Amino acid sequence: MAGFFGIDFLYQGFDDAYPVAQCPNILKPKHLIVEKSVHATPEKAGLTDGWSDLHVKPHSLLKGWLYTQILGLGYAARMVWDVFRPGPQLLAIEKLSELNAHTQLHLLRENDEPDAEGRLLGFSYAEMADKIEGLLRTIGLTDRFAPIVAVIAHGSSSTNNPHFAAYDCGACSGKPGAPNARAFAWMANNSAVRALLRERGIAIPETTAFIAALHNTSRDEMTYLDQALFSAYPQDSLAALQTAMQEALRKNALERCRWFELAPKAKTCDKAHAHVVTRATSIFEPRPELNHSNNLYCVVGRRALTQQLFMDRRAFLHSYNPNTDHDGKTINRILSAVIPVCGGINLEYLFSRIDNSVYGAGTKLPHNVIGLLGVANGVEGDLRTGLPSQMIEVHEPARLLIVIEQTTALLDKAFAELNPDLVEWLNNAWVRLAACDPVTRDISLYQATGWEAVAGLTDGQVPTATSSEQIIANQTQTIPVHVLRRAA
Repeated sequence: MAGFFGIDFLYQGFDDAYPVAQCPNILKPKHLIVEKSVHATPEKAGLTDGWSDLHVKPHSLLKGWLYTQILGLGYAARMVWDVFRPGPQLLAIEKLSELNAHTQLHLLRENDEPDAEGRLLGFSYAEMADKIEGLLRTIGLTDRFAPIVAVIAHGSSSTNNPHFAAYDCGACSGKPGAPNARAFAWMANNSAVRALLRERGIAIPETTAFIAALHNTSRDEMTYLDQALFSAYPQDSLAALQTAMQEALRKNALERCRWFELAPKAKTCDKAHAHVVTRATSIFEPRPELNHSNNLYCVVGRRALTQQLFMDRRAFLHSYNPNTDHDGKTINRILSAVIPVCGGINLEYLFSRIDNSVYGAGTKLPHNVIGLLGVANGVEGDLRTGLPSQMIEVHEPARLLIVIEQTTALLDKAFAELNPDLVEWLNNAWVRLAACDPVTRDISLYQATGWEAVAGLTDGQVPTATSSEQIIANQTQTIPVHVLRRAA
């Protein structure tokens, strides 16, 4: 599911001066969620340790000058040391992709009176049930719940990267999705919300727990949020999940490392993971990660559709059960997020790669952040659009191909009710779209004039391998789709 998990709201963190939207920019959220301390009388200095709190209470000219000179020289020396001897920890500044463990979200609305801006503070139980039901039905998770359901957001943290939003969640307007994951897990665990869902035909067992987590995509690390609640969860299942996640992170780091010139040559999962952690903390590293580079596909369907496929980390995967979507409304909701979010990411990379000097941002090395609005090259005044060259150097520009597991007849019905602005994306081929019949597996390509049948590849035409490690060995270019077959 898109990383805002179907919950759109304005979010104001504990130290934030103003709220920001945690949803795709085409949505206009009406609810405000505020992060609060769990302590009755919080000591703010203790809650946000780090350079973000660096200030001097005495504001005299002499003391201010002394503090500036002394601390400035000290931090300059620290920066020189970090250049030559980067440590395993990020600099002690507050990072957008991390949340304090001693805070909670004010999610339940206590009254229906809007604030001065016309926003509602929190959600009612009925609204929460609507949000949870919407996502669960969209991805087809309405029964056979596992003991643990992980709601995993993503964000990024690194020492040398002024393009912070470009490495976070496009579905959250360029911010980490941790607040959305926390909100979804809290709502899905709430007994009142579950009672409403049960009346609507979705019975979540009492033995099932939803947990929120954040995948740091630069360091391939997982942060489990609201861990104070973990004692009430099934411990065996939680331990199994965390073990599986750690193994997945190690393997993901190995696949990422094939793009990095400074990655270790004798690659193992452990060495690869150590390398991605180190490069995120290196002040001389302008390429902490390549993010969505080489994105090409978005596959909307049951995950069996992509099972045993090696797609070279080029695909957005959105779960969808075609058998439960009888009127096309579910796929309509999915496309309302997939087209602008995934399509927007794809075109951002495409144009930045085609002509980086015009549509991109040039090299990020001389970039200066201007008013928290954008970046400019050195002393130049113009804000740069698009992505810097260090994010798109290995990107092969191609427009997004959306593959939907559904019949063309039902998709035609859904397109008739789709926002005309989104249909324009399809008719003008800003994104390409194909339908995969759930039964026959016939492929049809969407054209503004109608559907066009596409001949599929036979088993003998698709390369095969026994593992992804075998496929990526010594490869520094994009790799075609492979079928993974178990060794005899």
